[in-house]
Amino acid sequence: MITQPSHATTTGSGTGLYWLDASRLARIIDYVESQSTPELLSAVLGVDNSAAAEASRFLLRHCSFDHVGILLFPTDISEMPKTLIRNGFELEDTMASTIVQRRVCDRYGIRPADLRIHIHHFTRPASGAQRPMRTEIFFPSHDSTPSAIGRMMRADERKHNREAHFAFRVDGDDEAFAMLWRFLTGPGAMRPDGGGYNPNHEGGGCSTFYFASDSVSFSPWPRRLELIRAGYHPPSEHVDPQRIST
Repeated sequence: MITQPSHATTTGSGTGLYWLDASRLARIIDYVESQSTPELLSAVLGVDNSAAAEASRFLLRHCSFDHVGILLFPTDISEMPKTLIRNGFELEDTMASTIVQRRVCDRYGIRPADLRIHIHHFTRPASGAQRPMRTEIFFPSHDSTPSAIGRMMRADERKHNREAHFAFRVDGDDEAFAMLWRFLTGPGAMRPDGGGYNPNHEGGGCSTFYFASDSVSFSPWPRRLELIRAGYHPPSEHVDPQRIST
């Protein structure tokens, strides 16, 4: 468990984060740690019918939980990692974001030169019955956006958690991935929500595919799921639209 800060102070004491961001970080980590993988997947899918149950079982056979991700806005970039380190996490690496960087700039009409986003990857080893916990924190490493746009971006993300997601690594082959896409966009009632290839990740890079649902969120988190595949994999390589519509 990570201690949630009081909103009586402007920042979470010693966290390098505004209290609202420190609270969001604590809540999403505590939420994931309180759920089994089937429970977490069921909450993200949020569809209660036999077809969705079949989709969930298929996902569990071909995917494993990888990490939870969240976009934060640190008041002190150098201080922020210490919050997780004090709670048993290890900082594995830090790298430039390409996918979230593009999404955020497109969403708010920001020039890419004005906003650079990086990713901290944290891991906490398994302890007893508790599974290993991986966390991705996205954060602006350079922000020279106009003040009004910057305020809107921070307020919107803190309210809606648009970049928060729950990531699963695909262990199957191309056929399994095509079936996963079919299940998610069919009985899973989710829609593709962007993604792409990050050459900076995992040595040879990795491809990520986001899916989201417009149904009611399991507050305050959106129904947003990420699938990860090692290497470069454009969606067209895996998905035949004629097949997934059947």
